[in-house]
Amino acid sequence: MKIGLIIAFIASVLNLSNADMSIEEDYDHHSAQFHLQGFYQGDIKLEHHDNNSTSAFERRLNSDQLRKWDHNLQGDYFKVMVYIDTNDYTANQAYLIEEAFKKFKYTAKVIKWQFVPNKPGSSNSQPYIHIKKAGGCWSYYGRTTNAHQGQTLSLDNACLAQRTIHHVLLHAMGFGHEVNRADRDSYLQINWDNIDSNCVQEFSKMKDINPLGMPFDYKSSMLYNPRTCAKSGSTMVSKTNKAIDTSKNEASWFDYVQIRLMYQCVRNGKSFNRQYSDYQQQKCSSDCKCWKNAGGCQGRDDWCKGNLICDVNWCKNEWERGIWN
Repeated sequence: MKIGLIIAFIASVLNLSNADMSIEEDYDHHSAQFHLQGFYQGDIKLEHHDNNSTSAFERRLNSDQLRKWDHNLQGDYFKVMVYIDTNDYTANQAYLIEEAFKKFKYTAKVIKWQFVPNKPGSSNSQPYIHIKKAGGCWSYYGRTTNAHQGQTLSLDNACLAQRTIHHVLLHAMGFGHEVNRADRDSYLQINWDNIDSNCVQEFSKMKDINPLGMPFDYKSSMLYNPRTCAKSGSTMVSKTNKAIDTSKNEASWFDYVQIRLMYQCVRNGKSFNRQYSDYQQQKCSSDCKCWKNAGGCQGRDDWCKGNLICDVNWCKNEWERGIWN
C-alpha cells in the first residue's frame, strides 16, 4: 500500500511538472511582447540612464562597456546570488527555474548560482538577480549599476520553458540576439514583407554586438523562432546548408562556449574576453584556467583553478589523482 501511495505521489508531481511546462514549449515571447514600452528588441529592459533611448543603449552594447557578473570570484568560477520570489511562483515553478539555472551552470562551468531563500535586505552590498513576475519574459543587458538592490529578471508563467529561461538569463549575463549580429545577412534571409510592421525593430542589425569570433549558431537559444513576428509563414530562412533549429529546450553548445569566452579568463580578479579561435587553439592557460574534469591543461598544474591540479591533461583534485593513478 505504501509503495503504491509513493508511486502515485511521484506521478502527481511529474504530471504537475508537465502541466506547468505544457503551455510554454511553443511560446514565442518575442511575438507576444514586441509592443512593450521601455524595451530593446522586445525583451531587453532599458536602464534609467538610457532615458528610454535605444541609441544610448546601443552605445553600451560594446563588450568593453558591458558590466559583467564577475564581482565574486570563487576558485574556478564566478558566484552569482539569485533570489526567486516565492510570492510569485508555486514550489514546482520555482523548482523548474532553479533546475534551468543549474543546467546552465553544469554545462558552462564558469558561473555558479547561490540561491538564497530570503530576499536580501536593503543593506546588502552584493549584486543579485531577483527573479519575479514583472510582466513578460525579459532582463536587463549585463549587470546594472544598481544590481545590489536586486536586478529583476522577469519570468511570467508562459516563460518557464528552459530555453526561454536560458534566453533571458543570457541577456542578463551580457549576450544579445543571434539574429541581430552584424554578419547575419550572410546566414539568414529576412523576409521583411512577412514581418508585422510593429515588430520590424526586433530584426535590426547591431554593429556593436560582439560575438567573440563565434560561428553563426543556427541552434542558439538567442535565435528567434523562424515564425517570430510573422504575418504568415516564416520571417527568416537559412542561406546555408544548415537549417534553423530552435527545437532544443535549452541553450546551445555554442551559447555555453560563449559564456566561457566571456567569463573563463581572469586577470586581477576580473574576467576578460577572448576570441573563439583562441579557445579552439588552447582551451586553458594560466589566465584561462580549467575546471574540474576539463581537458587541455597540457601538463601545467597552474592551469587548473582552486585546489585542482593538471594530471595527464585533465584537471583533477588530489583524491581523484590518487584513485585513478
